[in-house]
Amino acid sequence: MTQSITFEAAQSRYQDYVLPNGTHIALNTYLGKNLVLLASEGGDAPEAVGSLRCYPMAYLVEQGRDSEIQAHYHQADQFQLFVQGTGRIGTHPLSGLAIHYANALSPYGPIVAHHEGLEYVTFRNRWDPGAQWMPGAAQRLRETPGRRYFAASHDFELPSEALEGPTVWQELVSEMLPGLGAWLVMLGPDEAFQGRSPLLGAGQFLYVLRGGIDDGNQTLPAQSVIFVEPQEKAASLVAGAQGAALVVMQFPRTA
Repeated sequence: MTQSITFEAAQSRYQDYVLPNGTHIALNTYLGKNLVLLASEGGDAPEAVGSLRCYPMAYLVEQGRDSEIQAHYHQADQFQLFVQGTGRIGTHPLSGLAIHYANALSPYGPIVAHHEGLEYVTFRNRWDPGAQWMPGAAQRLRETPGRRYFAASHDFELPSEALEGPTVWQELVSEMLPGLGAWLVMLGPDEAFQGRSPLLGAGQFLYVLRGGIDDGNQTLPAQSVIFVEPQEKAASLVAGAQGAALVVMQFPRTA
């Protein structure tokens, strides 16, 4: 099922959280139940770790200024879209828009926020039980068979002028793994958008960076999120009167 949700709705699922190293973060959850929500609302984890069934997870992280989230890995593939603030992820400096992808079981980080803090949206297509902190989890990682390490970061920017069309696709993450990819898509006013076939990967997220988009049921403003499952039809959208800039993120196929 294709799911669409606005940032206003995500703000209604706001949670403060303090990490084991004392770093303060806040989460605004679009989709799924992360560990912070589970602790607050109760209930069991949505599914067993390692299941191939899609379980979309998306949330905006507000990381406090002059703070650090230590290096770690997750058990699900993950995109992170950095939208505000300055800092670095690993050795990669952050000072504007940037996208980061990490395969499941691929350590990355630390994520360091400078004085103004950082904001970034985390996207996963499957349930994840939370960060596995390095170096403590290194031995468990070495004992995990069949893992494939891959992580990459890429900076990009939006044009300062108005979005006038025609549609432009800009590659952000290349298909280094079967089905993997991310693109910046810029649409002019009232321009139609036809997404890539979801069958090419293992689920797609679309994030509205600028302008607005109509999904046929509602108008989605900037900071809205759409998730398209692999068996669904490609997203069919129409940009608003000011055009729209989208980031399309497609997860790699699993063996």
